[in-house]
Amino acid sequence: VVGGSVNLAAPLVMRVERCGADTRYAAIVGLMQEAATQRPAAARWADRWAGPFLWAVLCLAGLGALVWSAIDPPRAIWVAVSVLIVTCPCALSLATPSALLAAAQALARRNVLLRRIDALEPLAGMQHLFLDKTGTLTTQRPHLERIERLPACGDLSEAELLRLAASLAGWSTHPLSQALCEAAVSHGRSQTWHEVREEAGAGIEAIDVRGRRWRLGTPRWAGGAAGNAAAEAAAGSAAADAAAGAARAGPRVHLSREGEVLACFTFDESLAEGAAHALAQLRADGVALTLLSGDAQPCVQRLARRLGIDATQALGGATPERKLE
Repeated sequence: VVGGSVNLAAPLVMRVERCGADTRYAAIVGLMQEAATQRPAAARWADRWAGPFLWAVLCLAGLGALVWSAIDPPRAIWVAVSVLIVTCPCALSLATPSALLAAAQALARRNVLLRRIDALEPLAGMQHLFLDKTGTLTTQRPHLERIERLPACGDLSEAELLRLAASLAGWSTHPLSQALCEAAVSHGRSQTWHEVREEAGAGIEAIDVRGRRWRLGTPRWAGGAAGNAAAEAAAGSAAADAAAGAARAGPRVHLSREGEVLACFTFDESLAEGAAHALAQLRADGVALTLLSGDAQPCVQRLARRLGIDATQALGGATPERKLE
């Protein structure tokens, strides 16, 4: 059972195979602890030079004491101590690891985990940055962009269609369902439903008080072949927009009643706060950017255009293994 999964239907039996130190959470904590105890290359370099540097400082302090013992004997000891304080041999070994550890902790507070503290130094010379999309450049939850009324909806208004869809979506924890509910907060009371059922990867269905079956989900789920035809008709209505570069690549949800698709709800992703500004700064510094995502290619390309990322560097349909590769 993958973390974050939601059980939609029948009870299930789960066998716990890993716990405690074997969990993924423990592995992440272990990475942080390992990073905190590593001796970076800069620290090892400082350690190698700390010994010779210490002897050189002691020799300089002794030489200064000898010289001032001839010039002004009462001040000789203070000159030697001053040389030791100003040069501070211990700082050579302490400053580097202290600074790196403080930087790693500051990054951790900003949700950036380092596998190796060594990565901090070459990061300053970074030339190419690979970025994930959802939850990194965008927020976790999309927002409703527009509602399209289809011929079968009759005299139902957009507000009424949104209220009905949100009322049905309230029975689901899917991100698109939650986005519908948020968009309809001010659209009145919810509908009464019976025999509510959710099908994974398809949508949710229920029966209203008049015995009519409603569905909310993919076009195939909402209305079968008729639903696909209606969805294609809705997509055709945006041909002019697509030609102008505003193709609707965002995810969609369809609402149907007794197999007739009434409306299409199109969603868009919200950029994470500061994402566009951060990428602009990186480009100004000469850093090449590549966007990787498991979402469909049109959706990834659309976001790349919004962020000014080259289309050839926006790759959709990428599995976690492909991203790592």
